[in-house]
Amino acid sequence: MKGWRRCVGLALALGLAGSIARAAHAKAAPAEVVAAETAPAGALDELRALRAEITQLRERPEPATAADIERLRTEVERLVTVDRDLSRRLDARPPAAPDPAGDGVGGIPWTGIAAGMLAGWGLSRLTNRRRERHQRGRLRV
Repeated sequence: MKGWRRCVGLALALGLAGSIARAAHAKAAPAEVVAAETAPAGALDELRALRAEITQLRERPEPATAADIERLRTEVERLVTVDRDLSRRLDARPPAAPDPAGDGVGGIPWTGIAAGMLAGWGLSRLTNRRRERHQRGRLRV
């Protein structure tokens, strides 16, 4: 896992550094250059082609200097040390234990249901006795 992270970090750092130069180079291809390559050769056409090449060379980004490369190397080294430090911290920390269930909390709803059933049964017995007494009184008369 550590090696994979390092490879991704290096690839990102080097890829981002090169992508800026590639994007600038891709923008520097004007339509005149394409037209000049397909047109028949003539003195005027050759002059236009040379002018287009000169403008393309002027718009080209500056080549990478040794200072730019050194700056990228130091940045990559800094990222590698940060990655090592982060990996070390994550590896040193013990895995988190799952949250323990509350003591006796799971039985509270069942206790409430059982108490409700018991109270309902008791009230139904009381109302049935009143009905039975009321009917007994009728039969006696």
